[in-house]
Amino acid sequence: MSKSQPLNLKAFVKGKNFRSLGRGHLEDAKKCIAAGDDRNLFYAALEIRKCIEALIYETAKLYVDDMPEQDFSTWQPGRLLAMLIEIDPMADRTGEIRFAREDGDEPKVWHSLGQDKRLTLGEIKENYDALGFFLHTLTIHQLWKGKVQKVASLRKRCESLIARLDDVLSASAWNFTINQTSTLTCGGCGQPIKRRTGILKGPSSAGTAEALTVNCFNCPASYQLTATSDGKVLWEEELEDIPCPYADCDHIMGVWKREIVPGTRVRCSGCSRVTMIALTIRTAPDDEG
Repeated sequence: MSKSQPLNLKAFVKGKNFRSLGRGHLEDAKKCIAAGDDRNLFYAALEIRKCIEALIYETAKLYVDDMPEQDFSTWQPGRLLAMLIEIDPMADRTGEIRFAREDGDEPKVWHSLGQDKRLTLGEIKENYDALGFFLHTLTIHQLWKGKVQKVASLRKRCESLIARLDDVLSASAWNFTINQTSTLTCGGCGQPIKRRTGILKGPSSAGTAEALTVNCFNCPASYQLTATSDGKVLWEEELEDIPCPYADCDHIMGVWKREIVPGTRVRCSGCSRVTMIALTIRTAPDDEG
């Protein structure tokens, strides 16, 4: 490939060392903390946020072939991780690789090859925006109320997060996944949907969920996934049957569950006329309160 010919986006993501990028931001955060000047705490908060972003980008590498390219423009780590969890409910779980030798009747001795330590969505929700609070001037209303940014609180949060991020980056194994997958051509847009299904309970999976809801990233379609008795995965469309409201049409429209919100327009395949979903107001008899 010539220097003038850029890598495609997914190839770029696969080849980028986001983990190293995150480690660099974490080291810069440590320097800001060590400086001892409270003003440097704000720079530490910024570097910690960048480290969190880089670590979630690194996790996204595992799912690069399962995501539409436009989703890689998402920089907010919480939003991106939520997308990854939709693909694989285990995406924010710490995992461990272990092996044991089969040796007749002798008890197995398990040996660890390392843990893949990951930030959880809960940790990001709890800390990412809280750090962002210190990176902006207080609102006029907050200033009027006499609010101040508590630097001592920021220092405590930064020190705690640095220790946590150090722990994540100290892992001897990372970005591994062992999981079952299932793929379907979406009935709404025709694009392939690929999801990890190891969380489902079934004859070939020791999962923990009876069912899994999957949303298409390209259209409003959604599906309910369950494991079948023969070890396969059943995809059931989440459609609602809605009668066409025109008096001269008795057609039943199938509307995706996620589309049933005020303002959605649906074209009836029976009479070709457009229906709009809306809220309604009706009178309430006295006995209804």
